Amino acid sequence: MIYPRLLLLLPRLLLLLATGATSAPLPEAACLSCPTAVQPSATLEVRAGPGELNANKALDLVTEFNIHVHSFDDLIERLKGLGYPNFPKQLTEEETEKARVMIMQAKHHQKGAQEAYSELEWMQIQAEILHEPTP
Repeated sequence: MIYPRLLLLLPRLLLLLATGATSAPLPEAACLSCPTAVQPSATLEVRAGPGELNANKALDLVTEFNIHVHSFDDLIERLKGLGYPNFPKQLTEEETEKARVMIMQAKHHQKGAQEAYSELEWMQIQAEILHEPTP
């Protein structure tokens, strides 16, 4: 006995079968005239997910920040040895030039630390917007 409801499903089943057959063709194994498949390049690397990239970038920024802060602190301690911030008037020209160079280097490291910190803050804001866990 044939159920009439099953006959109503027959066109849909045929359509599903035809779609499945055309969407995933089987490869021909013995096709000599076909071009060979492109082999993946040996230089391809595995891509890291966005969270891993952000974590690596954040770690690099923290390292950069720490280097700048350590260098800044070291330069300030050396400047204090010369009498910074109130230098005595009897500094030689060589000591004055040395102090000037160290002050310029300290400003450079201060700016570098601020830039690294700002970049870390920006990454944190982006992570909060995208609801990603912060590194």
